[in-house]
Amino acid sequence: MHLIYFQELGLKVLFIVIIQIGYLNAQQDCLETQFRCKTGTCIPKQWVCDNDPDCSDSSDEESCRRTDDNTRGCPDDNFQCSNGVCVNNAFVCDGDQDCLDGTDEQCEIKTFRRICYFTNWAQYRNSEAKFTPDNINPDLCTHIVYAFARLEGKKLVFTEYNDEKMYKEFNGKKNKTRGVKTMLAIGGWNAGSKAFSDMVATPENRMTFILSTMEFLRKHNFDGLDIDWEYPTLRQGKMEDKPKFALLVKEIKEAFDMEAQKSLRRRLLVSAAVPTGRKVVDSGYDIPTLSKYLDFLNLMSYDFHGGWERKTGHNSPLFGSSKDVGSANMNTEKAAKYWVSKGTPKHKLNIGVATYGRSFVLADPVNDFGIGAPVTGPGPKGSFTQEIGFYSFYEICQLQNDGKGKIYRDEEQMVPYYVKGDLWIGYDDEDSVRTKAEWIAREGYGGSMVWSLSLDDFGKKCSSSVVPFPLTHTLSSTLQKIERDKVLNLTSSTTRKILPKPTTHRHITPTTVTTTTSTTTTTMKTPTTLSPIPGATTKLWTADLHYETAPNKIAPPPIWAPNELVYGKYSFSCRRKPFGYFQDPNNCNKYFVCHMGRTFHYRCPSELRFNPKKITCDWADSVTCDDDGRPTNK
Repeated sequence: MHLIYFQELGLKVLFIVIIQIGYLNAQQDCLETQFRCKTGTCIPKQWVCDNDPDCSDSSDEESCRRTDDNTRGCPDDNFQCSNGVCVNNAFVCDGDQDCLDGTDEQCEIKTFRRICYFTNWAQYRNSEAKFTPDNINPDLCTHIVYAFARLEGKKLVFTEYNDEKMYKEFNGKKNKTRGVKTMLAIGGWNAGSKAFSDMVATPENRMTFILSTMEFLRKHNFDGLDIDWEYPTLRQGKMEDKPKFALLVKEIKEAFDMEAQKSLRRRLLVSAAVPTGRKVVDSGYDIPTLSKYLDFLNLMSYDFHGGWERKTGHNSPLFGSSKDVGSANMNTEKAAKYWVSKGTPKHKLNIGVATYGRSFVLADPVNDFGIGAPVTGPGPKGSFTQEIGFYSFYEICQLQNDGKGKIYRDEEQMVPYYVKGDLWIGYDDEDSVRTKAEWIAREGYGGSMVWSLSLDDFGKKCSSSVVPFPLTHTLSSTLQKIERDKVLNLTSSTTRKILPKPTTHRHITPTTVTTTTSTTTTTMKTPTTLSPIPGATTKLWTADLHYETAPNKIAPPPIWAPNELVYGKYSFSCRRKPFGYFQDPNNCNKYFVCHMGRTFHYRCPSELRFNPKKITCDWADSVTCDDDGRPTNK
């Protein structure tokens, strides 16, 4: 079979042809994960009884009990996609399209991604610096990425002797923390380009890689693939790498979609770690195509400067500096904006944050020790990381434990650097990480990416560390707080944008409502006693709102109520519903709010009723209810 003839027909036809002819030789024994058709062809077991014949003789659909997949139901803590696939509620509105049709991402607010990299070589560090999957705190991350697997020929293979064992421990973290996804990274700096260039060169090579990768990821319980090719066209790469890399990503995405459709499983994700240098980006990355098919991109916004240079420069500055002569683009802000200017949607771009610093030896530590000071070379090896010009955060803060040396903060770049004798280190601390998190949120980027967990002070070795992983913890907690504040603000104000232009204006507080018309001012008390669900946190909203009122009639107060998370069973469920306000079918005075797959229950002030047409609490005579207080105008 000459597969090349099918290239123009697209990946789907090619994929089906490969399956129909028996991608694995039909005369071979099938793997444990495969089903043997009566014709001898092997297909994945998850394709059996999926109401779609994959064997040429339809033997995979014989003796199957038929059910309607769209109505099979999901557990209470799951969201149901339109094709019946169940997705953990924690994955709803997380920025990743887990449902094929994207119904899980129809949200006004999405969570920030918090990508965390784990490195499998950190297990070899000495004593308390040794880092294994047991040391990971999954609560700090939305996605944990295992680095690295490598390419051997056209297939993924292990890098370390115990990778398979560590995969199991690593993916076991998903059982302990709700809402965490795990991904497997392939490549890295040491991998170079040659293996990638050879793999993407032909359709047959790419298809072999894609099919074997899907099987590898499913077998080892990963949720997706992260491609860290450093870099297409460079480092023994080829000129045609740029279009071939883009084609690979497109084919991976299409194959992952097809596999999810057939298996009725949550779709595998595909992401990439991408560089900041403009020449590297332009030479190897078809940004519009990559941005279309990748679920997200992790910007490696660090290593802007290091011991390979002849003057000091910060490892990961947020902004530029007036001293950046000839390197004005070498900072996080400019690098991120460049990717966006070339076609990457902001919500797909995660900003890299380093848990390490780059060091130098100052030429004149007494008189010239700031940004741009002359150096004689990189700093010495760290005591644990053992790399010249490189210090983990826990090595840096341990240097600071004795109180010697001095920390300086560059107000232009919003980052610190540390000087001790002739040693100069540019790094990030809790303050600079917090600033970066706030900037990520303010600018509308998809989230953060940490390289890496093993370089943070995970064991609280430093006297300054209040919690383990102080940098990652600060990044995570800051982004999560901003998320919570957004939800509160959205719930309290923005959903009433559909109301008519006002004829009155008033400021609402939780206890007093003042309404002003052209002739009179009236003050009334709103209810102050409410009955939240036991154990729920009570919080009243304050908002500036506009309402249309009839002449001489006091306008109703806005929606405000305790933040009552629904813990019990209700006839109403937010599963498969987008963000919105919905009438309680059993009580005119109450309503539900659906957000991120979760159900929240609220109550209007006692004299008002929820009006689903206006999406607000309204006067009782504007809403029709029966004698038992149930709405009749559903």
